[in-house]
Amino acid sequence: MPSRHFVCLTIGSRGDVQPYIALGQGLQKEGHRVTIVTHEEYKPWITGFGIGHRTAGGDPGALMKLSVEHNVSGVIPSMLRRLMILGVKDVFASISQGEPNKCGCPCSQY
Repeated sequence: MPSRHFVCLTIGSRGDVQPYIALGQGLQKEGHRVTIVTHEEYKPWITGFGIGHRTAGGDPGALMKLSVEHNVSGVIPSMLRRLMILGVKDVFASISQGEPNKCGCPCSQY
């Protein structure tokens, strides 16, 4: 398999990010490049493992508070998911060097 660039998007707490670091490490061992798109506060932690980081907006603390207040139980409602994808569409475009859907994500649908 030729080397690929995997981009993982996650929002939320440190516990939401940690599995992607483990996944990224495994993919890197297989010769792939990995970027995790998430909150800025996790950048030093992610890059400390040699994994790329791009910033997704938002405050994870505020997101967790909103989830608790509205009893979301960790599930991202469809509307929030669409807003999140729209918010990081430029990140995916820059990663894929402006080539539509080269990143393999569904962002071109929104």
